[in-house]
Amino acid sequence: MRRVLAVVCLLCGPQCVDALAAVRAEGNLRVDVRSAASGAPIAGARIAVDGQDAGVVTDSGGIARVSGLPAGPAMVRVSAHEFRPAQAVIDIARSEAMLHVVLAPVELRVDESVIVSAARADRAASDVPRSTAVVSRTALDERADRTSPEALQDRSGGWVQKTNHGGGSPFLRGLVGNQVLVLIDGVRLNNATFRLGPNQYMNTIDAFSLERIEVVRGSGSVQYGSDALGGVINLISPLPILSPGGVRAGGSVATRLASAGMEQTARAEGRVAGARAGVRGGVTLRNFGDLVAGGSLGTEAPSGYQESDADVSAIWAPSPRTTFTGVFQSVYQEGVPRFDQVSQRGYDVYEFDPQSRRLGYLQWQQLVSSKWLDLSRVTLSWQRSDEGRRRRRTGSDLETTESDTVATVGVSADLYGRLASRAGWHAGVEVYHDTVRSWRLDTDLATGASKPMRGLYPDGATRLSAAAFALGHFSFGRAGVDVGARYTRDDVEADDPVFGPLRIEPDAIVGSVSVLVPLGRGVQAFGSVAQAFRAPNIDDLSTLGTFDYGVEVPPESLDPERSVSIEGGLKANTSRVAATFAAFRLQLRDLIDRLPATFEGSPSWDGQDVYQRANVGEAYVRGLEADAEWRATAALTVRGFVASTYGQQVTVDAPMRRIPPVNGLLGARYRWNRGVWIEGTLRAAGAQTRLAPGDIADHRIPPGGTPGWSVVNLTAGMRVGQGLLLSAGLANLFDEAYRIHGSGIDGPGRHAWLSARFEF
Repeated sequence: MRRVLAVVCLLCGPQCVDALAAVRAEGNLRVDVRSAASGAPIAGARIAVDGQDAGVVTDSGGIARVSGLPAGPAMVRVSAHEFRPAQAVIDIARSEAMLHVVLAPVELRVDESVIVSAARADRAASDVPRSTAVVSRTALDERADRTSPEALQDRSGGWVQKTNHGGGSPFLRGLVGNQVLVLIDGVRLNNATFRLGPNQYMNTIDAFSLERIEVVRGSGSVQYGSDALGGVINLISPLPILSPGGVRAGGSVATRLASAGMEQTARAEGRVAGARAGVRGGVTLRNFGDLVAGGSLGTEAPSGYQESDADVSAIWAPSPRTTFTGVFQSVYQEGVPRFDQVSQRGYDVYEFDPQSRRLGYLQWQQLVSSKWLDLSRVTLSWQRSDEGRRRRRTGSDLETTESDTVATVGVSADLYGRLASRAGWHAGVEVYHDTVRSWRLDTDLATGASKPMRGLYPDGATRLSAAAFALGHFSFGRAGVDVGARYTRDDVEADDPVFGPLRIEPDAIVGSVSVLVPLGRGVQAFGSVAQAFRAPNIDDLSTLGTFDYGVEVPPESLDPERSVSIEGGLKANTSRVAATFAAFRLQLRDLIDRLPATFEGSPSWDGQDVYQRANVGEAYVRGLEADAEWRATAALTVRGFVASTYGQQVTVDAPMRRIPPVNGLLGARYRWNRGVWIEGTLRAAGAQTRLAPGDIADHRIPPGGTPGWSVVNLTAGMRVGQGLLLSAGLANLFDEAYRIHGSGIDGPGRHAWLSARFEF
C-alpha cells in the first residue's frame, strides 16, 4: 500500500490554501489535525470535501476518517472552532490517503472562525455574507457569565433586557421575544406560547453546559422558519467524541462565586470515549441571592432564586459512515420572583415557580456515496417547558396560582449534496407539534376555599407547524452567492370555554439571496435581501389574563407578521484586524400588538385596562452596527462595537416599542506569557427618550425615558498547567446605578466574582 504524506500549515490566515498533495486512495482519507501552537491533537475538527460537510469530526486523538470518496481531485477543508481553517487539494486514487493538517489558533476573537447557524452547516465566519457573532467556549470559560443571556451582553448587538433577575431576553435588530428565534443544537426553543415582548426562556439554558453561542443578526426564516424576524441565536452544547486509540476518560469541575451573596455555582462533568461509542454528562447547582444594585439603590428584594441542572449526551458509530447521537437536558428554577411587580405594582407575592425546561433529541447521520448526495440527517426531538406563577396583591387574601405546560414533539430531515465542485445544496423538512396544558386556581387564604378558573390559555390548545426548505451555495473563486426558499403552514386550534372554538391556519412562503464579494487585502463586501415571517401562535390567539400594564382578551383572528430585510456591509480579516460594518433596514407589516379593547362592553376588567391583539399595520427598523478587534502588539488587543437602532410604526406615526438606545463597548486585553491576562471594558448606552405609547404606559420605564449609563469592568485570569483556569473580576468598578432600557430590575452594583475550572 502506497502512502504520500501531505502537510498543510495555516499560520497566516485562510488565504494560505495552496497546499497540494497527490495521494492514492481507494475512496478513503485519513486526516490528522493538530494545533500549531502546542502540537496537541484537535478534537472535534470538521472535515469538508469539495465544499460539502462530510459529517465527520476528529476524535480525541485528532484523527478523522472519510470513506467512499470518488476518485479524482478533491478539495479537503478542515475547520475547528477557535482555529483558522485550512484546505488542500487531494487526488483521490487507489490507495489509502493521509493528510496532516496543522491549524493556527484564532488570535482575534471578533472572528471566531466557524459558524453553523447562518446556513445550517459549518462555514468560516469570514465567508458568511451575514452579520454574525460567536461566543466561544474559551470566552464562556474565561468570563463565566452568570446566565446564557448575559453571555451575549459584551458581543456586537448584544442588548439583553431583563424583566427579572431570573430572565434575560436578547434584542436583535430592535426586535425581541417571539420575534427572535432561539435554538438549542438547531432544535427550536420557541414554542406556541412564546410571548409578545421580552421573555425569560433563554435563561432556562445552562451557560455552564454550552460549547458556544452563535448569533446571526437579520432575517433567518428561510433557514429556520417562524419567529426569525430579528435574527437567530443558536446555543450549542458539547457532544461526546470517539477514541479509536482506546478508551479514554476525563472530566472537569467548576465553580463561580460573587460577592454580597449574589451567586454560588458549582458544576461537575464526566466523559468516557471508546472506539465506537462515547458519553458525557454534567450537573450544575446554583444559588442566586438578591441582586445588589449600584449607587444608592441597594438590595432589590425579592430577586434571588435557586437552580439545578443536568445534561447527558451519547454517541454511537456502528460504522464509519453512520452515527447516532442522543442528548437530554434538564433545567429547574424555583421561586423566581418579579421584583418590579412587588416594588411597583402592589404585589406581596409575584413569582415563577417552577420555571423549568427539559429537552431530549436523537439524531441519525448517514454519509452517502452518491454523485448528487453526500449526507443525510434525521433529528427527532421532545421538549417540555413548565411555567408556574403565584401572585397575591398587598392586603388581599386572594392568591392566584397558574400553570402552563407546553410539550413539543419535533422531527426534521436534512439532505446535503452538490451539483458541481462549486455548487452545493441543502434541502429538508421540519414538523413541530405543541400541546398546551393550562390551569388556574384562585384561593382565599382566609377561608381556604379554592375556585378553579380558566388558565392563561385554553387547556388542550395545539399548534402544528410543517415546513419544507431548500438552500443553495455557489462559489466563484472567493466570491459566493447563497439562495434559499421555504414554505411553512401552521394550524392553531383552541377550544376556549369562555370565547368558544378558536382556529387559524396561516401559511407563508419566503425567500432570500445573499452575496459575498472579495475586494482585496482581506476585505470583503456582503449584502442580502431576505423575507421573514412570524406565524400567530397560541399566546397571540388565546391569551386571557394580566400582563405588565393591563389585562388581555383573545382576538377573533390574526395574520402572520411579515418582513423584508435589506443588509449590506464590509468584513475585514487580516492577521492584525478583524472587523465588520453593516447597515440594515427591516420593513415590517401586519405587526401584532396590543390595542385598547372592551370585555363584556367595558374598557376595564378587575380594575385594569383591557387590551386585545391585532395586526396593527406597518413599521420599519433601520440601523448601523460596527465591531472590530485590533491586535496592536503580540500581547495587546483592543476591541469594541457600537450599535444604533431606529424603529418607527408607520401606521400610527409613533416609535416602535422598547427600541434600544445607541450602545457600545470599548475594551483592551493584555496577555503575558504562560497564559496570564487582564482586560478592562467600558460598556455604555445613551439615554432612550424616544418612547412608544406602550413604553410610556410601562412601569419598568421611568417617566421621560431611561437615562444613559456607562459601566467599567475589570477581569483577569491565568492558566495553571494544562488543567486549571482561574478567572476573577471587579464588575461595575464605579458603582454606577443603571438599568437596561425596558428592564424590570436594575443592573448589579460594584461587586467581585471568582471562577475556577479544572479539567482532568
